[in-house]
Amino acid sequence: MISRMSKLPNIEPLYAISVGNQIDLTISDYLNYFKASGIHRLQDINNPLDTTPVADDSVFSDLFQAMIDDKTVDCAIVSPVPMTPAMQTLVPGRFHEENLYHPKGIVMRLIDIFHKTEKPFVVNLDAGDIFKPMSDCLEQAGVPTFRRSDIAVKFLRKYINNRLII
Repeated sequence: MISRMSKLPNIEPLYAISVGNQIDLTISDYLNYFKASGIHRLQDINNPLDTTPVADDSVFSDLFQAMIDDKTVDCAIVSPVPMTPAMQTLVPGRFHEENLYHPKGIVMRLIDIFHKTEKPFVVNLDAGDIFKPMSDCLEQAGVPTFRRSDIAVKFLRKYINNRLII
């Protein structure tokens, strides 16, 4: 989900996601791209921009990579709503073809982004217990992961505010 948090003390508005591999573009450029493509006739492309359940692991992670690489973004909260068969969010099982450990799945992609960027971000997985292994996998890789969005926002705000003091 693409969202914007604003009016946090001491920091400019935060953005949680953007688009593609073109890091020279701004968030506005991406939203204009969506509008030009006609997507706005199918769904709201304003803030927040919800890319699930249609975006697969590659599209979602590319969107987030572009967001975190955007020079106007300082930090992010990314919330890959895992309740879609388009993304690899479940442990392998008999009744589905998902595999959250797949090297090109969203979990491994988020872990890779986390270890390559200097910008802080947290993951919000506000979903049922069936997605706890996804949360555990991210946490074990060092990615701050929260099961409630309000806690994710509070944590990131405290983290950023403490960094600003130092």
